[in-house]
Amino acid sequence: MGQRGQKPQAKVKMKWSADFAYAVGLIVTDGCLYNDGRHICLVSKDIDQIGNLLKCLKINNKISEHYSGSKNLAWRVQIGDVSFYKFLESIGITSAKSKTIGPIKIPDKFFLIFYEGLLTVTDVFTHIGTKDGSPVICFTLNLFQQVKSISCGYKNRYHVN
Repeated sequence: MGQRGQKPQAKVKMKWSADFAYAVGLIVTDGCLYNDGRHICLVSKDIDQIGNLLKCLKINNKISEHYSGSKNLAWRVQIGDVSFYKFLESIGITSAKSKTIGPIKIPDKFFLIFYEGLLTVTDVFTHIGTKDGSPVICFTLNLFQQVKSISCGYKNRYHVN
């Protein structure tokens, strides 16, 4: 007997580009994959950051107000897309990413743009440059552990200080 129901509609086009890599970086730092296998959420105090995510993914989802426990205003977008969720899992992003983060599979061509998205949210990089022709990104200490975990698959290609 075959599978029941409709095939999931892919709202997000999962084709690597600079915009797509940047969006993946945003999701890695501030995004959340729900345990339902379908929904991805991003909450930010910066509404432009939410807009950038939607623009990079070429989707037009509703942006909502979101209040933290301390009543601070932030902005929230939720994306319901089973195919995109499965894609994110396939490259190493999980629903419990803060506890399970490991190497993220990013094509070499888009790796620095991914890092830009990663760092745009956290605003913690101190320098981007080159060393012996290889990209070098310097971080403040509070992001080092997360970056070190993500970077371990790339340590032979990129020098992360």
